[in-house]
Amino acid sequence: MIESLDILKEVTPHLKNWGLDGAQLSLQSISENIVFKVACRSGNKYVLRVHRPRYHSYRALNSEREWLESLSLAGFKVPKILPTKQAKHYLLINMSGGSRYLSVLDWIEGRSLLEMELEGLTGSLLADALAKVGELVSQFHLHSEEWESSKDFSRHRFDEDGFFGKSPFWGRYWDSEYVTSDQRVLLLGSQAVISSKINSLGYSKDVFGLIHGDLHPGNILFDLGKNIRLIDFDDAGFGWYLYDIASLLFEYKDHPEFETLSEGFLRGYRKRRFMSDNDWGMLPLFIHIRGRATIGWASERPELGHKSQILNLVESVCREARSFV
Repeated sequence: MIESLDILKEVTPHLKNWGLDGAQLSLQSISENIVFKVACRSGNKYVLRVHRPRYHSYRALNSEREWLESLSLAGFKVPKILPTKQAKHYLLINMSGGSRYLSVLDWIEGRSLLEMELEGLTGSLLADALAKVGELVSQFHLHSEEWESSKDFSRHRFDEDGFFGKSPFWGRYWDSEYVTSDQRVLLLGSQAVISSKINSLGYSKDVFGLIHGDLHPGNILFDLGKNIRLIDFDDAGFGWYLYDIASLLFEYKDHPEFETLSEGFLRGYRKRRFMSDNDWGMLPLFIHIRGRATIGWASERPELGHKSQILNLVESVCREARSFV
């Protein structure tokens, strides 16, 4: 990956396309994309995304915008992708590391749930926060269940092929350099059972639709009025709603109060949308799947320096996988 300082120098001149000449850029994160905060002299703030090469097609990027606009029209407070002066929402530029798309979004004020946890949010207070998140996520899923996309809409799928096919969206985790040959045999040997279980849910719109795809505490913001905002829809795709929930609760699976936290989320979710006990009982399986997908994602991004975490995750996932052989 190009060093962020080099990228900063390369992208700054392109801010003029949005009329943001002279704005100051500061690095916010390096993960799927490279994200900068844009601070204008006027006091306005925005987000500049430098998109990961070959991750999404131009059609898929515009589909993200279509989804966000539908959420905004439905009353959800989500980031708006701003057009350039030429009315383009994604700008392709040439860089020393190859070509990349740029996009600019509204800056959403608030503290992330992750920041709140680092500041000491624990126990019942964290469970209450997750209940509020659960209520909001259920509303997103209800919108997805009812929404009809345009004929040009195109996004990836978190389905059987998206997890276990020849080219999973987040990579062939079983081919990770951090997976031993014995572990690979175990992981591949348990896929058929897992596929059968998740496919038993079916693909009807009440269980499978457009989801956020990367619900983790860093993508959940609370503003001063304690309103909740979801950000970073770059991984939004079609999947089981349970996978969306599992993506969040995966972050707490080793938490000593996991049951309390997951029950808090469910309490909030059921305020707006029905979730059967049978479907909820499949949550541990989807959390396990999230672990497998994360191995693939992290293994294809060695520049992030997650080697020790990946090795620990591989061990954990393999322990769980033995129950599916």
